[in-house]
Amino acid sequence: VLRRFVLATEDFLVLPDPKMGFQPHDDDDFKRIQEKGGYFNAWWVHPAFRREVWWRRDVATERNPSSSSDGLLSGLDCSAEPWHASSFVHTWSKVQKPTEPRYLCCLRDLRSEDLDMLQSFQAAVLEFLKTQYGVGEDREAWIFAHYPSSARYSTLHFHIIFAGSQESQFEAYAKKVERPHQLSRQFPLSYLIETLHEEPRHFEECTMEYYLGDKADLMDPISAHFGCSPHRYMQEFTFHWDPGAVAVTDAGPSPTDDQTALCKDKSIVRQLGELQLATESLRQILAQLSVDVKEMTRTQHLKESRSRKVAPIELLCLLFQNTPA
Repeated sequence: VLRRFVLATEDFLVLPDPKMGFQPHDDDDFKRIQEKGGYFNAWWVHPAFRREVWWRRDVATERNPSSSSDGLLSGLDCSAEPWHASSFVHTWSKVQKPTEPRYLCCLRDLRSEDLDMLQSFQAAVLEFLKTQYGVGEDREAWIFAHYPSSARYSTLHFHIIFAGSQESQFEAYAKKVERPHQLSRQFPLSYLIETLHEEPRHFEECTMEYYLGDKADLMDPISAHFGCSPHRYMQEFTFHWDPGAVAVTDAGPSPTDDQTALCKDKSIVRQLGELQLATESLRQILAQLSVDVKEMTRTQHLKESRSRKVAPIELLCLLFQNTPA
């Protein structure tokens, strides 16, 4: 039964996403996903962790669990029971990220040397969906990553959404029907692979534009760390990445007093700019409201004027009807 809901590849673990609203575990849940479609997540697993995870644990460790007590995970984040509730709680971790080999926090960390991994993962997922849920050419599947993503999800991961035999219950999530501006944060796996083929270091160096909107809180950890936001609000759902707002060198030292003061100055300027934009937006709203009120008043006057003109005519008609022939 587990193999119907979980796919463990060389580099990724694929699990049902909590957004489905339930934790599938039996035949009825399997049939439900087959018919209505599913929403899964795929989490990249750093090589240093793979010897300890439950789906890769060797026989010796399985017989003597205490032998892995000195490991990197030490049972903190990866339960021996694959269907434990912790498998569906994606939040902050006490485990430090290894630095060697490099850790893949998000798609910005992908390079051409990761192409084999991404292509193998893509093939494994498509085969999994086809074998378990009958997803083929006649039923759509979406595999994509978000950028930026929340700090607490700062491990490379992909969203996997697929249609069922009867309907596509989670298609709205993939197409961002309710929040179309969020499509600017959505990057299909096929696009990542194609781009890395053409430009090996594209995502390390490229400028990326996206709309945060109701996801502006994704930048909170950066804002808190530097004391100001690296994003400058433009209008509506538009934010612009402003490197100058974060006056810290690439080497990563603590900001000096001058840098902190500069950052705060820039923050004040940014806030004043946002206030100006908000004021202008409010002015436009008030102006439109004034126009609407005037139009409503004019319409009301016309109705009252018409009523005053029609009343005598209606009275005459009534008198004429009551007059004997």
